[in-house]
Amino acid sequence: MDLKEALAEAFSGLQYEGSVDRFVAYWFTKDSVINADVLGVVARLAELSSVELYLATGQEHYRANFLWNDLGFKEHFKEIFYSAKLGHLKNTPEFFETINRMLDISPPERPLYFDDQMEIVALACEAGWDASMFESAEDVVNHRQIRDLLTE
Repeated sequence: MDLKEALAEAFSGLQYEGSVDRFVAYWFTKDSVINADVLGVVARLAELSSVELYLATGQEHYRANFLWNDLGFKEHFKEIFYSAKLGHLKNTPEFFETINRMLDISPPERPLYFDDQMEIVALACEAGWDASMFESAEDVVNHRQIRDLLTE
């Protein structure tokens, strides 16, 4: 169901008098805590011609659009893959399998991927990705592949 339609339906039973768009804008803005250190690493990697960066996230359409356009992720990533677009939740094998098909990823390629949930890391690994747990920017910059890229 469309997020804004669902919220409008939910709000009809409440005494919220604001608009759905205003609520969504407030929610997305307040819920957007960007890790500046990670974004700095992403920006450095995006400058390298040998690197293609993609964003894989479990979002619905409005939130994905907010991340891509309003937060400017489109400046660093080639494309965003998200749950609503793919038709699969991020915590399912189909999410990663669909990305593999869309990007024509073959088994030897092993895309590098970071996530803060072990369940998601395991699913990415099952799909043939080189997935690692993420807790801080240090996990990214200390990964052997990224460290090598940033020191070239």
